[in-house]
Amino acid sequence: MHFEKKARLVPAIAFMFFLPACGLELGPGATNEPAAHEPATIEPANTDSVTIEPAAPVPQKLTIATFNVLKLFDNVCDSGSCGPSDFETQYSSTEYNKKLNKVAEGIRKLNAEVVFLQEVESPKAIGDLHSRLKDLYSSYVIGEGIHKGSLNTAILYNGELLFTLFHDDLTAGNSSIPYFSRIFIELQLAVDPVAQEAKKPDLIVFCAHFRSKAGADDGARRLAEAKTAHDYLVERAGQYPEALIVMGGDLNDYPGSEPLKALEEDGELLRVAAELPEKEQATYYYGGATYALDHLFMAKKAAGAYISGTAAVVFDAAGKSGYAGSDHAALKADFMLHPEASAP
Repeated sequence: MHFEKKARLVPAIAFMFFLPACGLELGPGATNEPAAHEPATIEPANTDSVTIEPAAPVPQKLTIATFNVLKLFDNVCDSGSCGPSDFETQYSSTEYNKKLNKVAEGIRKLNAEVVFLQEVESPKAIGDLHSRLKDLYSSYVIGEGIHKGSLNTAILYNGELLFTLFHDDLTAGNSSIPYFSRIFIELQLAVDPVAQEAKKPDLIVFCAHFRSKAGADDGARRLAEAKTAHDYLVERAGQYPEALIVMGGDLNDYPGSEPLKALEEDGELLRVAAELPEKEQATYYYGGATYALDHLFMAKKAAGAYISGTAAVVFDAAGKSGYAGSDHAALKADFMLHPEASAP
């Protein structure tokens, strides 16, 4: 089933100031009588029609990033099971603030307008993270799963939110479990003032975290997630051809795998890091090997554009072992909103 939620819009308030009618105090020698004057010459009105062109959107560069932050649990035990062998971790207040500060510092360094996040536990966790980044991001959303103490997808963003859609069903592929491992978040945003006035999205973003390879590796489910995600992006490109449409996340598979081929092989979507040398695409290190598991995709038939040469995997300065305390590196790239519009 689809979970669809229309974003709560706060209407703009128009302030109009009126000058009240009032009596005027006249200075010495002044009179209420009209002054004598020559009859006015009345010029004929200009009857030529005037065409007012609607405002045009302005090209704008946007940096979009994805980052698996590694188990951003809060300091409350929601599941009731937070022992050493349990899945949920309950941080002490000191540990929690240290984790938040480290992640926030890393996100700040990415200098991105939109950040896709994976492994965020709760509304409290994303809210506390956002409180450290309010100068950079107007708001956030989390795709909270049904299980307490789980790890979820989230997005930090700027722009006017028009719709939030939480996708959970797998409508493509052949998986015995017919829903996404984590909520597949879709935000429809109006960034340019022209789009805001029209209440029509010019930026549509999706945040994903596909089925992990850990434990019993359910490749069929991950393939179904990829096929369903592909179909959503292509569908939105047809519905909103003037929008920039980007998906990012920890897809838990690498280039050449069946899930990645399902996203790439028909040419509808561009994997922006594909232009990098293979070794430079890697975002995860395990057992001495490197893997490109974190990805950014753009719908090619919509109006947005990827700025070639800007895709970059971001590691800590200390070495290629992750970013901001995570076992994953971040991936970011630059895109153009309204690339074909003429700047005023």
